[in-house]
Amino acid sequence: MNSKFICNIAHTQFDIVREVATSVLDWKVSNNDREDWDVMWTDLSVPAETLSKMKSYQRINHFPGMHLISRKNFLATSLGKLRQQFPKDYGFFPRTWVFPSHSSELKQHLQQSKHKYMIVKPEKSCQGKGIFFTNRIEELNPSQRYVVQNYIKSPYLIDGLKFDLRIYVLVSSCDPLRIYIYDEGLARFATEPYSHPDINNINNMFIHLTNYAVNKGNRAFINNKNIGSDNVGHKRSLRSLYKLLESQGHDVQGIKLKIEDIIIKTLCSIQPILKNCYLGVQKDDLTRAMCFEILGFDILLDDKLKPHLIEVNHDPSFSVSSPLDKELKKNLIAGALKLSWVTKKNRIRYMKQVEDKCKNKGKLEKGKAQSEYMKKAVKHYCELRGHEEKKYLGRYKRIYPIEGSEKYEKFIKASLIICKEWEDVRPGIITSIKKIPVTSRSPFSKNLSTSNHRSKASLSVEVLETSISQVPVQSLSKKKLNIPPYKKPKELIAEPILPSQNLHSNQHSMQKSSKILSSFISTKEHQLKMKLMPKLLRKTPQPPIKSSISKSSSQVLSFIDTSTTCAKSSIAR
Repeated sequence: MNSKFICNIAHTQFDIVREVATSVLDWKVSNNDREDWDVMWTDLSVPAETLSKMKSYQRINHFPGMHLISRKNFLATSLGKLRQQFPKDYGFFPRTWVFPSHSSELKQHLQQSKHKYMIVKPEKSCQGKGIFFTNRIEELNPSQRYVVQNYIKSPYLIDGLKFDLRIYVLVSSCDPLRIYIYDEGLARFATEPYSHPDINNINNMFIHLTNYAVNKGNRAFINNKNIGSDNVGHKRSLRSLYKLLESQGHDVQGIKLKIEDIIIKTLCSIQPILKNCYLGVQKDDLTRAMCFEILGFDILLDDKLKPHLIEVNHDPSFSVSSPLDKELKKNLIAGALKLSWVTKKNRIRYMKQVEDKCKNKGKLEKGKAQSEYMKKAVKHYCELRGHEEKKYLGRYKRIYPIEGSEKYEKFIKASLIICKEWEDVRPGIITSIKKIPVTSRSPFSKNLSTSNHRSKASLSVEVLETSISQVPVQSLSKKKLNIPPYKKPKELIAEPILPSQNLHSNQHSMQKSSKILSSFISTKEHQLKMKLMPKLLRKTPQPPIKSSISKSSSQVLSFIDTSTTCAKSSIAR
């Protein structure tokens, strides 16, 4: 057995991951997927297929299903459903519309506030690409998909500049949900003095956007070159910004608590789906520790210092453009890997479980006894992990679960109800993840990330948006689908074909009758399907989509987003 842990870095472009693994943790790195690795670090979303093939001692740095908050349109849907039930608790997210799905509501809103500018973001964009401002719905291309938000026009300013906060969050488990916040982050500044959006400045992104990828292109951009002076330039340390606010007499601790509250509530909105995705392919894993994920929460402070969630990044950039970047991200990654609970004991325990399973094949307890054993074992490993993590917290702080976190249970329960209502509207929408066919091709093959073909997941994402995001929670909970009772088709009796002296004529008659019978059955089946299908889910026929995926597999609906949201570059976001 190799004495060093192995980190698979074949699917990440960030050199700092290699540096942390080898220099900080003294691990071995590998570019071979077939090697028996302990941790895989990837820049891609993780499909259920990959998780299903992993052994319980292995770790991977993404959760299947996390794109439900990292994709702008899904974040709007996930938080929007809970806002309808808890308007005060979920008021931290700007009012958002998914276009063209919500075009009528958006048009009405713009008519009521003619002079109010909205910020428009392409659905799958990142790094500030494609963003623009408008107060007219006619300027939106109906063939494109956008996320349209109320623009927070009165942000808190420092040195006359708009800024946002990049908060780093670690999720180490989804069942039970375990959330940590890193005590350092970034304050990212625009590069030109702020003024309210109007016809004269709405095209100047150096005023309104804080993305590093946008502002580094401005000649006025100042990079921080000295880690000892982390309070200068257009990318500063979070700690220096908090220190400045404190010197101005503001309640920084109160701001931190509000940000933590936003993080917990956001993750509560998808916890049931994360759990379902995980247990759908790893139900026998007792540790519940095979996935972990570093998220980048982007927070904007308004002029009253109220935090607003702008977006969530499931793959925040780990490029290093300054000494501040390198120091921050090196410790961030090292801490996350330590908290991922990679131990030799877990590997030994796994081997023993496999051995015991082979010995006791056919003798294992089933039913209630097995279920009780599983519950006790999961609880035991959860407590064991909680005890051991204290040694590795470092600059991470656990914010959920903690004493008093019971107040968040109502949000998880509400999210679970919403998921069940989704399931009622479209049966199989949640549980179909368990039925995803396993293909022989590696989900991390190089051609996957560069392929122009639409994946099975991207097809299912569109189905989800059109069939679910338009239905409000109230209508879901009250709507009873009028599905007619199943009627058994009448028995089809084909008339006997009389023998013929001409063998060719006989064969021709049989073929003709067979075609008629087949056509009749096909028509009846189609009519039956249309009766059983709720009107809510009927869609007008669309032209066939060119895809490398088979017709059968493209109809499997999944919450897995195997495609990256945008092409990565070496710049930080």
